[in-house]
Amino acid sequence: IKAHHPCARLVLRLKVDNKKALFAMGDKFGCSEVEAINLLQLAKDLDLSVVGICFHVGSTNQDPGAFTGALAAARRTFDAGRDLGFDLRLLDIGGGYPGEKGLEHVFLKTADIINAGLDKHFPESYGVSIISEPGTFFVASAFTIYTKIIGKRLKESYDDSKPKERMYYINESVYKSFIVSLFDDESVQPEPLQDNEEPLQPSIVWGITCDGVDKIKAVCKL
Repeated sequence: IKAHHPCARLVLRLKVDNKKALFAMGDKFGCSEVEAINLLQLAKDLDLSVVGICFHVGSTNQDPGAFTGALAAARRTFDAGRDLGFDLRLLDIGGGYPGEKGLEHVFLKTADIINAGLDKHFPESYGVSIISEPGTFFVASAFTIYTKIIGKRLKESYDDSKPKERMYYINESVYKSFIVSLFDDESVQPEPLQDNEEPLQPSIVWGITCDGVDKIKAVCKL
């Protein structure tokens, strides 16, 4: 950065270890508080401009409390940076807000925890602009997708110890609209378009490709 863009206005990213996020980011992005202080000192020595701190608790976060520790760490890093003479004015609290149908209570709890943390660590008098990255929140429940069943298979249980299992093959795929199923298919809830009186059976929903991992829903009843 010093060699190629010495006038850059930099934002330092803190690492958040959150095991309850569906897509954790701590292993790939961010630094610890100790590393952050060392990097701030290095930036000072190189005469680089650090203007803010950011973090991300992980996409599809299941633990609203993850924001509590992250905001506290951000405040400590802000104080360390300002002590070094940096004019830190930006806080990016990332994303991780649940937007799926049925998780409204988790979102409201997350909002309460964030607001309480900001009031405690970043009151208006501290002079910080706060932004976030609610990408998944906006698109998590953006649409209901209609697919067609293009094939069916009945998996017999030869010793009668298990019920028969139905397999449905649809004209979609984890390589198209259902990539989330590769990580967690809980948010994928198949529903028949038309009701009938047949009893529900244990079922698997497969994608259209020949790939064995193209499984859209591993366990459901249809």
